[in-house]
Amino acid sequence: MMPGKKAVPWIVLTALSLFAAAGAGATQTKILLSSAQDLWQGYPDGVRVSPSGSFAPGPAFGPSVDLPGLPLCAVRAGGTLWVGTAPSGDLLRVDAGGKGPRVAHHFDQPLVTALAILPGGDLLIGTSTPAKIYRFDPATGKSTQVAALKAEYVWALLAEPGGILAATGKPGRVFRIPENGEPQLVLDASADHVRCLVPWKGAVWAGTSGPASLFRIEGDKAYLAFGLDQEEVPAMVVRGGDLFVGANDKAGQPVAGGEKAGGAKPSGNSTVYLLAEGKPPTPVERFQTPILCAASSGGDGFMGLADGRLMVTDGQDVALLAHWEDAQVTALAGGEGPPVVLTGNPNAFLRPSTAAGERYASPVADLGGPSNFGVVSLMGSGAQLQVRAGNTPKPGPFWSSWMSSERSGSLPLARYAQWKIELTGVSTLRGVSLAYRNANRAPVFVSAQVNAPGEIFVRSPSQLGDRLVREIHDKDRIFPSLALAPGQDTPPQKYFLQGFRMITWKVEDPDGDEVEMKVEFRPEGGASWYTLARHVKDSFYDFDARGLPDGLYRIRLTADDDLSNPEGQGLSTVLELPDFRVDNTPPSIGLKPEGTGKLAVQATDNTAVQAVRASVDGQPWQTLEAVAGEEGGRSRSYVVTYPASGRHWIAVQAVDPFRNEATASWLTGP
Repeated sequence: MMPGKKAVPWIVLTALSLFAAAGAGATQTKILLSSAQDLWQGYPDGVRVSPSGSFAPGPAFGPSVDLPGLPLCAVRAGGTLWVGTAPSGDLLRVDAGGKGPRVAHHFDQPLVTALAILPGGDLLIGTSTPAKIYRFDPATGKSTQVAALKAEYVWALLAEPGGILAATGKPGRVFRIPENGEPQLVLDASADHVRCLVPWKGAVWAGTSGPASLFRIEGDKAYLAFGLDQEEVPAMVVRGGDLFVGANDKAGQPVAGGEKAGGAKPSGNSTVYLLAEGKPPTPVERFQTPILCAASSGGDGFMGLADGRLMVTDGQDVALLAHWEDAQVTALAGGEGPPVVLTGNPNAFLRPSTAAGERYASPVADLGGPSNFGVVSLMGSGAQLQVRAGNTPKPGPFWSSWMSSERSGSLPLARYAQWKIELTGVSTLRGVSLAYRNANRAPVFVSAQVNAPGEIFVRSPSQLGDRLVREIHDKDRIFPSLALAPGQDTPPQKYFLQGFRMITWKVEDPDGDEVEMKVEFRPEGGASWYTLARHVKDSFYDFDARGLPDGLYRIRLTADDDLSNPEGQGLSTVLELPDFRVDNTPPSIGLKPEGTGKLAVQATDNTAVQAVRASVDGQPWQTLEAVAGEEGGRSRSYVVTYPASGRHWIAVQAVDPFRNEATASWLTGP
């Protein structure tokens, strides 16, 4: 920690809402309070953020330098950075003077997955698919194959007196390779991969994947030390006298992003365990993203996460050092001071920077809708506070510029907001509060229609007043039969009731406000609207159209959110539906004999003749086929046949599309 500076404690707070009016609504005033956990999703620049929410000066990183491939591993030797990449199988070299990155060597295998420095300065290089190990001379640029292992991946290399240890995947094993000797199997872990090797407390510790276990290797002996609940141990790091173990719930792809640079970001949770001598692993931190890499550097332990965060532990707690949006921290190169950070998406590296600004930008806050801003204040002292806002989830060119908290009322109407602080000295920060009010938005019609004639929703027949239960009929029959009345507690059921009309709609309010509907109608050519109903909270409205003259009508719906907003601040949306027809006039029926045993029927309607049926001598009704007139026409002809002898009673019914029925009878004989 720098002289004259002290950690800044940050109180753990939750989000609160202060209501400007009774009842929840879009226009309530809300207070957004920062919390310690939120701070871990932010963007430090020259500060480190602890889980308690305290700030302390820390390293900055950058600027970012692009790499020609996905970095999978890295080491520093003197001032030179060496990087193993995919999918081209290149070893990259970046010199301290800024020269590079350049390809130092190309390997036939597509993945350079492990690097180590030998005491003389040569590099050990592990390549994958298949697993091979090379020795590389930086002075000459030449490589010599050391071993070809019976595996697909080389995950870790560790130099030791007289040889090297190599951890492999598919299968998960550890080999000892003496100088000028054949590989010797030290550990068959019965796992898919051995992902990492770390010397600690006089032994070498190995972490496996599929399942997650910790093995202790002493000389030629290997012991299973601990089994973990997770699926893989991709990284371990020593800090002081303790070993920190990163374990992921899901076993990720063998290479972050697969063999294609810029692949999909791994998903899952991870846990950091503390392993002290003589004690079982103790969970100390948990992340909602996988751990991809780790390194010891400058006396601290560092871990890179799949969501672009760089974490550090000083042996007491785990703190956030940096956060790169959309990136993955795929490799770390340790050494003196903070590590060099290597990322995927974009493929790049960032050196520790001396231009630490001691700044911190918060995560972007989603306010739930376009909002007006009130007071933004710093709870405490020792820092300068700024804020900005915009309408995209990520800050960009269409966001406002940063402005001081005193000018927060000048921020534009926006859905998203972000604040940042710059430490100015000894600080006593406890949090940041931001007051805002969602701008009310009008309800939105998703759909609306006037349903087919006679089609209605009914919860209980008692809703129909003087209409009898026997008049509620099944909607799917042209000539309906009696239907049972629904129970009182059943949801609305669709029925047919001649002469009734129903309007149905679906309305959504973007603020979640309660919506009421006003229903109006107007005759064709009319200048005035007549109210059918107000304050309708259902998504339908039935009305009796039998008292209206035949003709065309139009429905107007008005949806408002007044109930959820202070007086005068509610909004409404108006929708006019297409014309619909009211027809209460039944068809007319003309009957006349047409020879022996035949009765001619002429059905006429002002709209259309939908169907005609007949019954002879009280027998079951039979639907007739038209002998003249077009389908859907206003006039159609039919013929009823009956026995030629004797006297007969013939009943005829006709119906139009509006379920208006007409009945006529004919008696044969003198």
